[in-house]
Amino acid sequence: MLMLERPAPRPAGVLGTHGSTLATVRVPRADGAPFEVQLVAREVDLDTCAVYVDGRKRGWIHHEGHYYVAYAGQIPEYAHECGHSLLWDEAAALLLSAAPAPAARA
Repeated sequence: MLMLERPAPRPAGVLGTHGSTLATVRVPRADGAPFEVQLVAREVDLDTCAVYVDGRKRGWIHHEGHYYVAYAGQIPEYAHECGHSLLWDEAAALLLSAAPAPAARA
């Protein structure tokens, strides 16, 4: 479940540039009990946003047709798909519960 909050006045480094949204997403654990993660979603273009947790980029959510596709990884070209959903918050939960992307090859 996505709970959007109005961004309170904060330093620019926390929320980043225009187009950033502060959100709280419930992510299921292995035992089934959900926990809440606060994230920042920063618009990259009309269909894509980068997802940050604790100031570190966790991945991307791209809107393709009717679906939101979650990609885990720092760099879009090397990110791997970790799932898709009809709802943005479920795609964010898939991204946050995914294993880190494999290291890029040189």
